[in-house]
Parts: sequence; C-alpha cells; structure tokens
Amino acid sequence: MKKLICIFFVLPFFACMSQTRVADNSGRKPAWVNGLEKDYIIVVGTGASVQDAQRNALNMVRESIVNAVAQNIRATSELNIEEAGFNNNISVYLERFATNITSASGPVPYLQGITLAKVDEFYWEKLQDRNTRAETYHYHIKYPFPNIELQKLVMDFRIRDRELTEQLENILAGVDDISSIEDIEKSIGELHILADYFVDARKDKARLGITRYRNLYNTIELVEQDSRPGELKYAVRF
Repeated sequence: MKKLICIFFVLPFFACMSQTRVADNSGRKPAWVNGLEKDYIIVVGTGASVQDAQRNALNMVRESIVNAVAQNIRATSELNIEEAGFNNNISVYLERFATNITSASGPVPYLQGITLAKVDEFYWEKLQDRNTRAETYHYHIKYPFPNIELQKLVMDFRIRDRELTEQLENILAGVDDISSIEDIEKSIGELHILADYFVDARKDKARLGITRYRNLYNTIELVEQDSRPGELKYAVRF
C-alpha cells in the first residue's frame, strides 16, 4: 500500500502576517468596498492624512467619469472613419475638456460639482506599517453615477466640441476681413486657447491661424487721410 507523505513548510511567523494593520477606521467595513455596483463609481484614495485621502478619492471619481465619457465617445465615434485620428487622443482631449475652465470651453457643471455632499456612502481606515509604524489613510467612496448622467455628459461634450470647432473655423475665415490691430490681438489670443485645447489636427490649424494673423502686422500701413495746419490724420490699412 502506497503511503501519502505530506510535507509541511513552516514559515517564519512574521512572514505570514500582513505588513500592515488597521489602526483606526470610520466603522464597520461595508460590503461595497473594492466592489462594483451598477450606477455607482466606487474608488479608494490614499494619503498621509484622512483629508488627503479624501481629496484623492474625489479626484479619482472625476477621472473615472472622464474615462467613462471617453470610452462611450470612442465606441460611438469608431463608426465614423473621419474621426479615427480624433479617437487616438480622446482620453487626453477629454481630460483637458474636463479640467479646462477658460472662457473657450467653460466649466462642466457635473464634473466641477463633485463634492462629498453627493457621496452616497464612504468608509475610511488608517493603516499602520508593523515595522516602520508609518501611517497611511485609505478613503473609500461610493459615488452615484447613473447612465443618464453619462449620456448628458457625452451630449454636453459633443455640443461644446462642435462649438469650439465652429469658433476655430470662424476665426480662420475672418483673417482677410480684419480692420483693426485690436481684432488681430483678439483673434491670436483665442487661437492660442484653442491650440492648447485641441489635440488632433485642429491644433495644427489653430497654430497656422496664429501665424497668418501675426503676418498681418507686416502688412500694416499708415495712410494719410487729412491734413490741416497743425493737424494730421492717419488711418491704418492692411
């Protein structure tokens, strides 16, 4: 009869233990922590203090929303071959869209309004390294994000993207109709904002527009309009 021989390896006691322990927490650990739930974003932020961990958790909620919008737009845009180049940079573009608060894009209310007041549930714990005694806070958030809000953000993005594209085209089309130095400066300023904002071919179009408007300075002429004793009137001509 064959005998089954079992060999046991005894590891050092401390090697079997976790390197960290929970030194404090906000209460009983909820079942949703580190999980997935429909219509919710569940994230965890870390930091040296509970405030830092909380702030990082809110930032992660924002990033998750941006990524959700990016994935949704990418999925629908892939059906249109004309937007193929745009898809390659969609995540970068949306991140700029989400964080840009200049007059060119305007704030996005839902993204700008992510606060603890809207959090359904939260849980935090303080972890302590058993060897170094270093402490780290983990702040878990369960944030409501129903699909209808996602679709609103996608629509808002597309509307704003269309508006910015139209703004770019209008500025480029108006380069031959400039009548004042102020208009040149205004157009160059707007094109700089758009060039910083776009990440696709429209960035190059905005930069080219800046060059064209700057070249107008070289065509400026002062033309005498009227002259009287002690008085000369000149006009700017392009």
